[in-house]
This record gives sequence, structure tokens and C-alpha cells, in this order.
Amino acid sequence: MSSTSPYKSANDPGLSSKTEERKSQIDPTQLEDGKGCTRKEEAVPNFIYMDCESTGIGNIEGQNNTFIVLGRDRPSGRHKGYGGRGDSQAGAIDIVVGRMGSRVLEVAKLQKEKGPKFKLLVNPSFKYDASRIHISQKTDVDYNFRLVAGTIGSPAEYKRPTAAIAIKSDNIRLIAREGIKIVTMGKGQVNSQGGSQRNVKGIDIIAGNQDTGKYFSLQPIVKGTNLVGCLSSLATKVEKLNGIVQALAKAQNTYNKAISTHFHHSPFWGEPTLADVVLEWEGTAVMNEYFNQIQRSIEFHKKNMAGWRSSYLWSCGGNYINSRYNNVN
Repeated sequence: MSSTSPYKSANDPGLSSKTEERKSQIDPTQLEDGKGCTRKEEAVPNFIYMDCESTGIGNIEGQNNTFIVLGRDRPSGRHKGYGGRGDSQAGAIDIVVGRMGSRVLEVAKLQKEKGPKFKLLVNPSFKYDASRIHISQKTDVDYNFRLVAGTIGSPAEYKRPTAAIAIKSDNIRLIAREGIKIVTMGKGQVNSQGGSQRNVKGIDIIAGNQDTGKYFSLQPIVKGTNLVGCLSSLATKVEKLNGIVQALAKAQNTYNKAISTHFHHSPFWGEPTLADVVLEWEGTAVMNEYFNQIQRSIEFHKKNMAGWRSSYLWSCGGNYINSRYNNVN
């Protein structure tokens, strides 16, 4: 396999060298099954240490596929990353648990198939390693972890080196006994590479590592106080419309009343004629039913609007649209 592959084979024992060393020091009759957090011998990939990682002190390799590696930026093989190309100011600390994830079981399988001299050698694998905290002085963090650009990183900036900390696992929880702040610094700040920040960058929350398409396009987060103001203003306008409809109903009722009792003057000595009996009867009935129905609907609408306000726009409401604890800007 190529040097950029996360793993390759060699004619060496199947367990890592440190595991082999520990195993040789243990009486086989004393080997334990891991219960009660006793020792447990299991398949562990052999990590390929580079010169910058194997010199000095600080690198830690635990018994059960756990590593802390102090070196330079490299997302995979020897020639990858800013460490691989020889850049200075590219120090990195890579904390990894579970190199190759579930694929580590291939060690035992391949060892069984190919014999005891098969050995699995691995480079860092940002794709397959189970859990990682990667701290780098100079890196292409989005490119290395294959993250979409979002609104924070445009395609032109996608491979712009920066200092970065990346955390990756199946599940991540941030837990605070008090509060949590996610803060970006403002315009004019100088970053770790000496560049000046020309604008304020925000925070992208991206599901599915996708930022385009019908269901995944990024949209601005609504600011709750502004939304409350907007909806309150809309509610006021609807309530004013309620009053306009009520005034219209009263005017229509007055007009209907006048029509129902309408009469003309007779050509004989100008005497008033009698009102149309059918019009007067029907008009009065319709007028009363129409006006009463409109009045009931208007009152019901007023109560609905008041309930809507208190439920959604008041902080004491059961469906208050703002979070009582979380804030964004």
C-alpha cells in the first residue's frame, strides 16, 4: 500500500512492539481477561512514528489503542500536511483513542489468515480513527477533515493555513456546571499566522456536513427579540384591522336599517308611501342576524389574538418563541 494509506503491512509480529514487550514480561498464566479493568491484551495497530514524533519526551502510547503524539502537522502519511512539507511553526499534538476504529479488528483477522508475522502499520487517519482531539499550530483543518466551507470558510479560503483545534468522535458532549460561551473575535484581531482579521466571522451549525440543497442550505438564525417585536407589531395591525371590520359592520347595519324602512313621497299631495313590507321584514331579520354574527366573530377574534400574544410573545407563555436560556447575536 502507498505511504499515504492509513495502514500497510510488514513482516513483523502482529501486535505492536510495545504490546509485544509488555507481553514478554508477563507470565502467560497471569494474563487476565480485562474484567475489573485488569490488563487485556487485544489487537492494537502499530503507529508509524516520524522522526519529529519519536525524538524527545512526551509521546504516550497506552495499552489499549490510546495515543498522545507530539510532533508536527500531518493528517496522514510522511509527506502530508505542513509538517510533511517541512514548514516551520507547524507543531501539533494528536490525542487519539481507537486508531482505525472498527477496522482494527482486521488486525486479528489478517494475523489469523497470514500468520503471526503479519503486522499492521498505520498513519493518522482523520476518517477512520475512533476519537481524536487534534491541536495544530498550522493546518488546513476543514480540508483535512473534509468539512464543507459553510459561510465561515469560502472556497478561496478552504486551504488557508491557520491554527486550529478539531474534535471528532461518534458523539461529542460539552458539559458545563455553569455556562457555555461560543465566541468569535472581532474585526482587527491578529490571528496566529500574523494576518489581520478584516471582518467578523460568525458561527455555522451544519447538519450532515452539507451546506447546499433544499434541506441543507444555510440560513441566518432568527434573533428572538427582533422577531417578538415584528410579531407584536403584526398583532397590533391585525387588531386594528379588527376595529376597522367592526366599524364597517356598524356602518353596514345603519345602512341596512335605513334601506329596510325606506319609503317614497306619493305624487298625490306629497304624502309618504308605506315601506315595502317584505323588504322591511326581511331586512330587519337579516340586519339583526348579520350584525350579531359579526359582533360575536369580532369578540371571538379579539380573544384569540390576546391568547396568541400571551402564549407566544410573552416570556411567561407556554409556547414563548424565545429560549429562556440560550442567546445568539
